[in-house]
Amino acid sequence: MQMLRRTLAVILGLIGLAVLLHFVIGPFYASAVEGFDIWSVLNWFMAFGVIATLIVTFRARRDALANGCETRTYIGVNAGFYAAAALTILFFWNWFGELASDGGSESAVSGNFWVVIDTLFVILMARTGVDLWGGAQGESLTR
Repeated sequence: MQMLRRTLAVILGLIGLAVLLHFVIGPFYASAVEGFDIWSVLNWFMAFGVIATLIVTFRARRDALANGCETRTYIGVNAGFYAAAALTILFFWNWFGELASDGGSESAVSGNFWVVIDTLFVILMARTGVDLWGGAQGESLTR
């Protein structure tokens, strides 16, 4: 189980790092990769990360509540889970809308949601990855 947690922590961390780097420095090399949409590839990895984070945060929340937890832990597991749930809803709503448009131009509102989604995604991948790595050392996922 420790190896699985650490492997998932590394995978989520790498996906989060890839999204962060492309989100921040993508405009500098956009003209070099003009014919290729990197987001269309990254979105598949993001979908995996979103689902994995939702599962991990749900399990952490369930385990903490079942074992009785202090207020700090209660707030932490609930905040993590509900942030992951909000990210899941926003990501899949926006991504499926983009896929359904058959490559057409996305609306300005839909395009603005990607800024929120990408920012929240990077933060949650980092938090979940660190929690999984720490949980692999015998600490709880919630600390």
